[in-house]
Order: sequence, then structure tokens, then C-alpha cells
Amino acid sequence: MRIQFFCIVVMVSLFLMSCTPEPLAPEPTPSVEEGPKEQCADYDRNGVLENHCATCGNNVCEPFESCTPTSCNLEACTKDCGQLHCDQDCVKEEAPILQSGVLPEATLSLKICNKDSDCVKVNADCCGCTAGGKATTLAMKSEKVWQQTLDVKCKDIMCPAVMSQDWSCFVEPKCIKNKCTLIKE
Repeated sequence: MRIQFFCIVVMVSLFLMSCTPEPLAPEPTPSVEEGPKEQCADYDRNGVLENHCATCGNNVCEPFESCTPTSCNLEACTKDCGQLHCDQDCVKEEAPILQSGVLPEATLSLKICNKDSDCVKVNADCCGCTAGGKATTLAMKSEKVWQQTLDVKCKDIMCPAVMSQDWSCFVEPKCIKNKCTLIKE
């Protein structure tokens, strides 16, 4: 009986020694994507939730990367800079103090484009070209935000019933060096 037991132990040992596993290959490390990634966030504009996206770190100040409040209503905006704020891409801009009916210059972040068709002509002031005012140009994707700003800031402004003769009302927007621009001819 002892010999049988001994033989079994030897055979099992030999079997186990012949089954030495090969060294395990190291697990592949997950690839780390380099470069900027697009981020998206929701912004509340007068009770309407808008989803906007931006790519921080690409050296382009896209709309909503500059200091854009997370929430605005007809009276005021929050004082934060929103989830998409990318100060590495955008020069910090101090918010202008607005007098009634006087709008700030459209910031560079609202004018970024790749081609002429990305640009749209909008009212530069409360009255616009159809009421004695001026025009400016913005990236088409910024038009809605700009119009909401006009709606809030110009709600108590009366405009003359006269067509403007300002040159900005008669030229087409162009995308020059990735900035929507009106050129006086």
C-alpha cells in the first residue's frame, strides 16, 4: 500500500512539474489619448435648457468657453463662468457694464468660423438695420444666444421707424482668419 501511495505521489508531482505555466504576458495598458477632448454641458437660458459643446486646450476660444454664465433669465445671469469655461483658450474678459440699450461688442468667442457660410449678419445694437441701427456678424451657432441678449437688454428701447444707411447693413459677412467679419467696401 505504501508503494502504491508513493507511486501516486511521484506521478502527480511529475505531472505537476511538467505543467509549469508559461509566464503571463503583461496586461496591455489602456491607451491614453493625447490632446484636447470635447466636453458638453447644459446652459439654462430663460428656462430653456441648451446643450453646448467646446474643446478645451485646442487654442481656439469657442462660444461658451469664455466666461459664460450657466443660467440666465430676463433679469440677470449667474456670476459663474459655466462648466465649459476654458481660460487656457480664452483671454479672460471683464464683463462690460451695460447701460440701458447699450450692448457690448460681440466677443471673439461668438465670432469663430471656418468658412463664410458659418457667419450670419445680426443686429449690432437694439435697433438694427431696419430701425436706424447697425449690423455685426457672428458665428451662426451664436446667433440664438446673441438674440436672447438683445431681447433682455433692449426690452424697453424704442427705435425709429427708419431704414439705416450704415455701411454694415449692406455688406455680406466673411470668415477671415477664423473670425466672422464685415468689411467696409
